[in-house]
Amino acid sequence: MRVILIIAFLLQVSFSTGQEISENTFTLQEALKTAFSMNPSYDRKKLAYEVKSAWHFWLFRIHKWHTLEEYQYMLGDLNRIATLRYQSGDVGFYETSALLEELADIQTSAAISANEIEISHNTICGLLMSNDRIIPADSVLSLYEIDKGTGMISPVEITGTKETDDSLTSRQAFIHAKSVENKQLELDNLFIKLQFYNAYGLAHAETTIHTAQARFNAEEIDYFEFVEKLAEAYRIRLEYLEILNNYNQNAIQLEYYAY
Repeated sequence: MRVILIIAFLLQVSFSTGQEISENTFTLQEALKTAFSMNPSYDRKKLAYEVKSAWHFWLFRIHKWHTLEEYQYMLGDLNRIATLRYQSGDVGFYETSALLEELADIQTSAAISANEIEISHNTICGLLMSNDRIIPADSVLSLYEIDKGTGMISPVEITGTKETDDSLTSRQAFIHAKSVENKQLELDNLFIKLQFYNAYGLAHAETTIHTAQARFNAEEIDYFEFVEKLAEAYRIRLEYLEILNNYNQNAIQLEYYAY
């Protein structure tokens, strides 16, 4: 998914709110430079952490919204079909109710995701001190690579505030080292999960969608079984996005506190 999708979405939001549109397209590096220039007195390391975290969270939310929109499109006219099937006696009330509840849940999640994109956009604008619409130059959501720089910074507790070197005790340094070690292990676990999805999960989801479509078109399965197969596939896709976002957020946090 490229930047054209993001522009279309942001234009839709702007038209719906009646706002004048002034756009700026940024890469992450350009966003960082802008944030530094607009906040010269702010801690650059902390600001970089905040911008990177917000930026990757923004891309995650865009991908989640796009996936939910695609899911809704694949379901077609589920509301009408489920109601007609119930009225004709093909399915019971409970099965129909469950399907309609599932559709409503997807629609609700998509609507929330759209607002969450706006929340992330506003966060980015705040960090860059910008009143304009900001568009990511590329919306690819990839694995974040930690910049280790020149090495470890002065030890601090990973969830605490920074202290001067003079105030740090050997105990604090030891606790900090172990906290960093645990954070790295947590990151490793998320990476292992991502390997599973990249090797098997996403391919299975793609195969499930294509197979279900082909079987439904050939009338080998009915519409309700087709919907069940879609639910399985899109659950996998959404789980993958959540884990990828968790990995990136943890990696950015580890970079900030450890390097």
